[in-house]
Amino acid sequence: MNEVVSLDRVRLTGTEKAWSAKISEGAWGGVLSTQAEFGSEVVAWIGSSRNATHGNVYRRAETYIPITGELGRLTVLGALTKIAGKQNSASRISHALVAAGLEQARKQSVSSCSVELLERLQIAMALVSDASVVCLDFALDRLDPWRLKTVLDALRETPRTLMIATRRLDIVEQMDQVLILHEKGLAFHGTLDELRRSVMPVRYEVITPDRSTASAVAKRFKVSILETEHGFSYSAGQGQEIAAKLLTHGYGAVETVIEVLPTLSEAVHHVLENAATGLPLDGKRYPIGHQAP
Repeated sequence: MNEVVSLDRVRLTGTEKAWSAKISEGAWGGVLSTQAEFGSEVVAWIGSSRNATHGNVYRRAETYIPITGELGRLTVLGALTKIAGKQNSASRISHALVAAGLEQARKQSVSSCSVELLERLQIAMALVSDASVVCLDFALDRLDPWRLKTVLDALRETPRTLMIATRRLDIVEQMDQVLILHEKGLAFHGTLDELRRSVMPVRYEVITPDRSTASAVAKRFKVSILETEHGFSYSAGQGQEIAAKLLTHGYGAVETVIEVLPTLSEAVHHVLENAATGLPLDGKRYPIGHQAP
């Protein structure tokens, strides 16, 4: 995929190690951070025209981050009309109002909107924008599950790159990739599958009437084995998946092998714990972003 935004040797505070990340065309990315201001800063680098304080941001497509503070005394409807421009039809603006839950506030002035309404206005502004890359700064975090689904479905109607700063893992689960920030810099950047497979061992549940033979096969791969009611389970680090493949091909009269990946919550907590202690991730296949010397 083509890169639409690149963060090159950036630093959030100027004291941590420089790091780099690349945003691909059409990807949805979540930005998780131990401190909210770090997440806001990164999506601002991506979505606005300003450069990073330390390092460089290269944009190869039109980017946009909704900012409500500059809309003055416009009504909600007026603000959306201004953002949408003449090319966007009234039906698209109406659709954005409904999706964001702003139908009843369409005539309300932006300056009188509550924090929650301003966040919903940012969502509606993103929906009517024609930018190729759209960023949202914690604007989805207050939405209930039903409204969140409506908003995400509406965002999917227009193919584009989306970067969202959030504190919610249920939102991150809807993303293609995640960027995890710690106070010491970038802790992880990759897909959710890469995150769950690379940061801690994968567990395999094995159902077999012949525990001793199957266990002997697994032991050759330096894995941790635990007896269970129907066989055994074992944890295997990256590159050890061959053990499961051998078992599934009938070694030791194996009936079933079930792969159990860490949950997203477990993987994220593991990343942050390692970042806090300065330890590397267990896996080697997927690096922790692109660390610069």
